[in-house]
Amino acid sequence: EATSALDTESERIVQAALDSLLSTHARTTIVIAHRLSTIRNADKICVVDKGEIVEQGTHDELMAKGDETGFYAKLVNVTAGGQPSNQAIEMSAPKQAVLTGNDMPQSGGGAVVERVPSAPKIIQGEQADAPKAETDLEKKEKEKLGKQNVKRIWKMHTAADNVYFFAGTIGALIVGGANPGMGVIFVKCMFNFYGQDPDEIKTDSYFWSGLMMAIAVLQVIGDTFRGWGFGVPGERLTVELRRVYYNALVRQEIGWHDLPENSSGTLCASLATEINLMQALSGETMGRNILSLCTVVVAFVLAFVFGDWAVCLMAVACIPIMISGMAIEMMLMSGGSSAVKMGEEAGRIMGEVVMSIRTIASFTLEMPFYQSFCTSLDAFVAKAKIKCIYMGVFPGYSQSSLFYAFALLYWFGGKRLSEGHADFESMFIPIFCMFMLG
Repeated sequence: EATSALDTESERIVQAALDSLLSTHARTTIVIAHRLSTIRNADKICVVDKGEIVEQGTHDELMAKGDETGFYAKLVNVTAGGQPSNQAIEMSAPKQAVLTGNDMPQSGGGAVVERVPSAPKIIQGEQADAPKAETDLEKKEKEKLGKQNVKRIWKMHTAADNVYFFAGTIGALIVGGANPGMGVIFVKCMFNFYGQDPDEIKTDSYFWSGLMMAIAVLQVIGDTFRGWGFGVPGERLTVELRRVYYNALVRQEIGWHDLPENSSGTLCASLATEINLMQALSGETMGRNILSLCTVVVAFVLAFVFGDWAVCLMAVACIPIMISGMAIEMMLMSGGSSAVKMGEEAGRIMGEVVMSIRTIASFTLEMPFYQSFCTSLDAFVAKAKIKCIYMGVFPGYSQSSLFYAFALLYWFGGKRLSEGHADFESMFIPIFCMFMLG
């Protein structure tokens, strides 16, 4: 029974190899079938019941006996769920490799293998092989479904998660205000060195250095609260999604697992890696967005309170310049779905090889699997090269946009200073707040 205990992909390859051997070499072959499609083209089929051969003949001869007297015909119809006999074999072989009579090679070459679709449905002529083009309506439905899935993920958070989110928000507020606050303290310390009274300089130095230490301690506490507040709900959501995903897998019908996109390697890779992306979709993303919002708000509040209002307005005008580079960089970092699919393909092949290594070694199929694995990796590397080029250019633009904004602020601040509308401290505070923001 060569194809027992195999996943779908390995079974198809083994069956194709057997069909090729049977068609190109004259030999007697005994096949013990666990799927009826593997013996449909056999010259003689023997049906064993309670240790005795009760029927024998070809597929057509045995099917002609009917359900009432024929063991084989009854087995075929039970397997098909009561469908007609011609459709029963098609339904009993999800993704099975079948060698048809018209496909026999004329010379000594390999056999031509026809793949039978795995969906448990009646195959009606050319309609089963005709590809169905995806309409615009279907695309809109998929996009709508994606948005609904995001809402479903957020609804999986419990009321207890709100306490964690509140603590994480407080931590994000502390961390977001620490960097702009450090910029204001740095300017104050810098101008403290230009004082005339040594005792005053010493006293102010103790004050500002102590304030820096206090901010450092607060930043440690804030980061701890932020990581704990947004991390715990994300981990709990990951565990819950893995449980739901696993329960959904084991409850699917057998035909669903026979589909090539639902192979064991792909499902295990999704269970191990893709579930973690849900945590980034909820907890990590929310924490990062709140941190960015708090940093921007605190930075401009401090800039308007301690700095020159005109320089602050110019800093506000520079925000689109800085955000453009950051936005492009974040889009590149988050747009890795194609690369993930390539990684899933390689993981699927690797999972099949590991699970069926004895069968693969017995039929010397190492090289075909190796070539498939290399092809998947080559396609992944080809796409990754293009993305790496973009990820090298746009981060450079993101950094240069900050320097463009700072250059504009220094020019405008110097102009305000030369006209007597601002002093050094009020000019530098907005610039350093923006610098710590970047």
